[in-house]
Amino acid sequence: MTNDCKKDNTYDYNATFPTRLRALMENKNGISPLKRSVSQTELAKEIGVTRQAISTYALGTSAPDIIKFKAIADYFHVSSDYLLGFTTERTQNKNLQQACKTTGLSESAIQALQFDKQQSKKANLFDVEDFLIRGFYVSSWASCLKRFVKNAVQIKSLQSKLGTDIVEDQTAFFKWQALCEFEKTFNDAIKEFGPLYVNSLWTEDQQKYLAD
Repeated sequence: MTNDCKKDNTYDYNATFPTRLRALMENKNGISPLKRSVSQTELAKEIGVTRQAISTYALGTSAPDIIKFKAIADYFHVSSDYLLGFTTERTQNKNLQQACKTTGLSESAIQALQFDKQQSKKANLFDVEDFLIRGFYVSSWASCLKRFVKNAVQIKSLQSKLGTDIVEDQTAFFKWQALCEFEKTFNDAIKEFGPLYVNSLWTEDQQKYLAD
């Protein structure tokens, strides 16, 4: 996931580290990988500092040294980059981090892709549909459409120099490219989720299609 966090110009209560530390400790909106809140006393004991030190970290009046900082990240099972505001993804898993950066998908979207086929776990159909709406396929199609529109508009602006025929041919080519990419992601979706829908046939739609 690309970084959309504001970089801190000053270090205070609202700086990224203390803000995210407080959120993790409070488990605000279920954000903590620990799935629970953590008291200042508990965290202090775990990383080997005083409760007062944790209080100053959370308030932004002081910052931990590199050893304590790493200990905090490890305790909450989040990456150092997340605590510093360089990424919105919490995971320490390097492969998952790279997947988020490469695809632009969220951590939860990547994890939705990774349901365990080896153990034949049955994926919830509502989860799959939600994933399709929020995640990879819609993002891919939107990105494809954006590129097509950008290319088409740019080539259209050159019509007076290139001539109408060339512009129309090039626009048709961009449209063909977009349709090819759409078809590829559609076929990928069929391969990925087809077995889950094998018994779900929309006969009414099929009849309309055959009638046309």
